[in-house]
Amino acid sequence: MKTMQFKESWYRVAAILPSEQQAIFYGTIYAYYFDGVEPADRESATYPLFVLIKEDIDREKARKTKRTERDAKRKERQKAYAPEKPEETPAPEIKPQQTEPKPKKDRFERPTVEQIAAYIKEKNYHVDAAQFFTYYESNGWKVGRNPMKNWQAAVQSWNGKKYDKAAGTAWTNGVDADEKTIDDIASIF
Repeated sequence: MKTMQFKESWYRVAAILPSEQQAIFYGTIYAYYFDGVEPADRESATYPLFVLIKEDIDREKARKTKRTERDAKRKERQKAYAPEKPEETPAPEIKPQQTEPKPKKDRFERPTVEQIAAYIKEKNYHVDAAQFFTYYESNGWKVGRNPMKNWQAAVQSWNGKKYDKAAGTAWTNGVDADEKTIDDIASIF
């Protein structure tokens, strides 16, 4: 694909002509640049302007030809001095190393209300197991945006009053876990 760089001086020359003749003039320039065809009508008003630009076009084409030849020679030199590539040998098969599988991390297992109540009683915390269970069950056992990893740690830092949104909610304030029996808690669910 050939390209032509249109110069500003050519545009300035064409600006002298009326618009109908400008189109003819541009066509003449393109025909000469790409096909080497000179205008047939030497009597038209565009011919003297074409003669002014013809030398410019010839110089531009000569530069482009030299550049193309120079680039071709450079590529030939690069090929001549390029190190030869050795014949490609097939890569040896790489067998996966026999390694022991990594032990899987313990996945979080959702506790039951009974497990929570037993843990609270064992540690002698004053936490409502049902309230704790209901809260984390409703939010998918997440701490903020992250999945919970250790529910025992969450019990230790649990403050039920902080989560009691308004009076009259299902959560009760001031009731210690040991006041409710495991059967009472289980009957809620």
